[in-house]
Amino acid sequence: MAFKIRRLKLNSISYLLYRSVVTPFYRQIAGAIYFLFFVLFGIQPNFKQALDTHYYIIKSIAYTPAAFSLFILMCSLYSIKCISFYASRSTKNEYQFLQLINSITFRKRLPHFVFTASALLLPSILYTLCIVVVCIAHQRWYALIAPVTFLVSLITLVTLSFVMLNRNPAIWKEIAFPKIINLPSRLWQFMLRYIFREQIFSLVILKLISFCCLYFFVITDPSVFESRMLWLIYTLCLAGHCVIIYKTFYFLENKLSFYRTLPMQPFRILAAFFLCYLVLLLPECWALRALAVQHHQEYEYSCMIIAGPAILCLLHVLLYTDDFKMDGYLSLVFLVWILFFFLSFSENKWLLPATAIAGVLIVFYTSFRSFEKKATVEKLE
Repeated sequence: MAFKIRRLKLNSISYLLYRSVVTPFYRQIAGAIYFLFFVLFGIQPNFKQALDTHYYIIKSIAYTPAAFSLFILMCSLYSIKCISFYASRSTKNEYQFLQLINSITFRKRLPHFVFTASALLLPSILYTLCIVVVCIAHQRWYALIAPVTFLVSLITLVTLSFVMLNRNPAIWKEIAFPKIINLPSRLWQFMLRYIFREQIFSLVILKLISFCCLYFFVITDPSVFESRMLWLIYTLCLAGHCVIIYKTFYFLENKLSFYRTLPMQPFRILAAFFLCYLVLLLPECWALRALAVQHHQEYEYSCMIIAGPAILCLLHVLLYTDDFKMDGYLSLVFLVWILFFFLSFSENKWLLPATAIAGVLIVFYTSFRSFEKKATVEKLE
């Protein structure tokens, strides 16, 4: 009878964590999972070629240190997303009942957090098990050590993080996001911290796609390289940042609106936007370096480096012109992309950064204060 009671308690607590944490987590990332599944399997002509592609990817991860390091990076980012999600859940008033788990001993509550961590890390666990199966099939026994050790360490780290967060939910903000001093000179840090905290999963997917598209195109042989096609891919990747820009804009205006009352000149605010998006585009800048190294087009490379954050700033400041909904903003982004796509056909590539910078200055200085007044009137009403 005692065994049945313990088993019932174990299932009850695990089921509670499953319904409160695991199910909402996968509902939140369902769209990203469907998109990744389409990218990984849907772009191949048939299912057999998709399996062959993944087989060679798994082999490269198992046998190549560089590929395995990239795999570790991706799994680590995913685990940070899991920890961040649990931290956001445990700090909400609706989930204060999770604190009741602390009333049982550490030895008894640990299996429940191991179950929760394993459920959240299921995609990483399954892919790591595929690597293990390939190593066993090829009798590469020494290659098993690294993936198995990494998997056990990852589950252990996430489990202990859940235990710690359940005891002190506020510690995640103290560790990952320390208090920023001297706000007027570091507005761009607030923007970056918000992006990396609240939009990390969307950011990782976007950066992976844009980096791979740009890198593998720019390293092609000079005989088949076409700069206009590179500009097309680059502007598409920039337009893909519009969702991140949209959410960041409304974070500033709704939750950080006090920045307008600080003694900051408009030019410093604009410089903060530019610096934030320049940091955000560092992976693309690195992916495009072959344009200068391999193709010896330093001038075009410099135009791309300047045009990138300028275009993102333009997409940001255009939101000051009206109170856009997402569908209206996407239509505006499409028009901006069409403009810069046709400008890329010009022999004078300096027109792209020059047009973007001019557009940023004109739109920002004509719309920033009027948007502030409009928002103030709406709040008073």
